[in-house]
Amino acid sequence: VGLVPTEIGTINDEIVIVDAVSGMKTIVPITIVVKRDNQTISWEQDLANIHTTDNITLNATAKTEVYYISSDSTIAYAEDNVLKINKHGQFTLTAVAVESEKYEQATASKDITINAVQPTVSVWPTVEPIAYAQTLTIDMLIGGEAEVEGYFDWNTELNQTHVPGTHDLAVRFVPTNTNYYEPVDGTVAVTINKSAQKIVWNDSFENITVADSIVLTAYAQTQIPIEYVVSDVNLAYITDNNVLYFTRGGNLQVTAYAEEDAYYLADALTREL
Repeated sequence: VGLVPTEIGTINDEIVIVDAVSGMKTIVPITIVVKRDNQTISWEQDLANIHTTDNITLNATAKTEVYYISSDSTIAYAEDNVLKINKHGQFTLTAVAVESEKYEQATASKDITINAVQPTVSVWPTVEPIAYAQTLTIDMLIGGEAEVEGYFDWNTELNQTHVPGTHDLAVRFVPTNTNYYEPVDGTVAVTINKSAQKIVWNDSFENITVADSIVLTAYAQTQIPIEYVVSDVNLAYITDNNVLYFTRGGNLQVTAYAEEDAYYLADALTREL
């Protein structure tokens, strides 16, 4: 006699045993507990190295219908067996095989990392030549193109001073959508020219007589040493310690020079006496 369970639960029945010789029947009551079968989820899908722009169809299977639960739906979640990605990050995705009349519920989980995409920068910005010691500003970056919306910015210390010449300076493209994309680093060639310098000369040259001697106190803001020249050596001369002496009266020009060096251009300032 075979017993085929048709539902989950406890079945109370009986077995009739007939003696083959005497024909006597013996009734034996029985109790059978029918349980659901366990099931396993088959999910061999490789979910490593996923990026925010990928299209992923989930393929876990089991004896019963499978759905998915995300530990952080702000990062990603499943809808109609498709992984919907919101941003980069780490989360756990659990496949759940539903309980049925015949099978127990089953689960299988995968720890998933969603990686941000680095967009392509087709054209890096350019920079017009700047002067030595000039502070870099974002508006100096001209042009530049990328495959997604965003902006270009310096990726270096803005107050960093480079010697005159041409330098490859670090810049960065910053995408507007930081949920999907990560910044891209690059360089731009920047020509740094020598800076102009200014001579400051506060000496007073009013009411001067031939008997006067004047200590010349002009200075360059860059601290470059000053040299002086008179327009007529027959009227005056200047000593090594920058003292102006007159030999006779007349109209005279005195010029203060700051020579060019590795960082600054030359400058000159002339005063009338």
